Amino acid sequence: MPLLLKVSHLNSLLVRNFDNILLPQRRHLHSFPPRSCLCFYGTMVFLNWDFGNICSIRQDMDQVTIFSFLSFFFKGDGLKEWGGLIFDSCLVEKTGTDTTWQDFYREENALLRAYASPSDVIMLSVCPRISSEDLRQTQLLTVDLSGWEAFYSWRGLSLSSPLAFLFHWPLTVYYILNKLFPVVYPHQVNHILEKKTLNVHVIGAEAEVDMLPVFKELEFLISPAIEEVVLNLIGPNISPYASGKKWLLSHRMSANIWRGHYHQFVEEFQSGGNFCSPDFVIGFNVGFAAYPSWTKTLELLKAMNVPCFFTDSCQYSCIWDFQVMDAVGLGSGFDTSNPQSAMASLNLNPFRSPVRIRTGGTRWPWFSNAFIFSPCAAEFNEDALAAKLSGVQI
Repeated sequence: MPLLLKVSHLNSLLVRNFDNILLPQRRHLHSFPPRSCLCFYGTMVFLNWDFGNICSIRQDMDQVTIFSFLSFFFKGDGLKEWGGLIFDSCLVEKTGTDTTWQDFYREENALLRAYASPSDVIMLSVCPRISSEDLRQTQLLTVDLSGWEAFYSWRGLSLSSPLAFLFHWPLTVYYILNKLFPVVYPHQVNHILEKKTLNVHVIGAEAEVDMLPVFKELEFLISPAIEEVVLNLIGPNISPYASGKKWLLSHRMSANIWRGHYHQFVEEFQSGGNFCSPDFVIGFNVGFAAYPSWTKTLELLKAMNVPCFFTDSCQYSCIWDFQVMDAVGLGSGFDTSNPQSAMASLNLNPFRSPVRIRTGGTRWPWFSNAFIFSPCAAEFNEDALAAKLSGVQI
């Protein structure tokens, strides 16, 4: 039976007959399971609870806290502020019509099939200009880019090009390496430069495998001082036909595909003596709360104590991600009882997808890879990793 809840009453409302709470879905970027929706009607919120699809990670979380989360994200002023995020990268002219968004969706669908227009392919095949001063310096990346506008200028692309629809994956990796990695794990940067290799594990991969060619852009962004770049894409929804294959993206960059959960991947390669520890782990649009299988992977990451970063599409999903990480003891400093305080742990990604994801369920602002966060593990020690892995029960 649907419930009508007044937004202003959410903070004080306690619903005692709800043992679970609907959690955000992950890869499909829907906030709630199928046939469950949350819609805005003036000052009223319509909740249609589908008990057949309800899942819960935190059984001990009281309903007052749950509804304080909802109240935090239901403020109309916040929705208006988010409207500017769609256009602040100057990719498109500022319009507010629904027709424009329908055009974007059609263009994005075409791009997913064709990857890029012929003119863009020509531009992308040309190595961008890198200053000789940057090449002389020993650093992890070749250029410092602040956002989409700077990237388009650097690559000589027109701002009308829709390439950002696809390039938000590799550019998110770039942004982490450029702005976040040196701050959170400064000693690991020197370690990568010393060994001249970069090994990245992409966990929970799915669409990223389909878009594998776009990761070749990292060839131009990562410093030539790094002689080998290895991407390992691991995920349970990867096609079995792609699993086990190795793709050469450039003379120094390769991608290995493996179907399965990350903890299974580590177990298999560790038992065979072929496990190569990652320099950092990244999960795109994770939505930890939607899939119980994430728990074992997060427990493993805690035991491995390797650098890791995650992205998600909206603030509400990030709050639930913090809850799941807190439940397994991964990370610290996430005050999930206070949503506003927890938001301080998020980094708004300037290379997020520029197109807002729209659904019939909510008016929350969703952008693929919109927010980046890290559990900020203790200092990474590769020498101790093997010993830690041997003691982990998967």
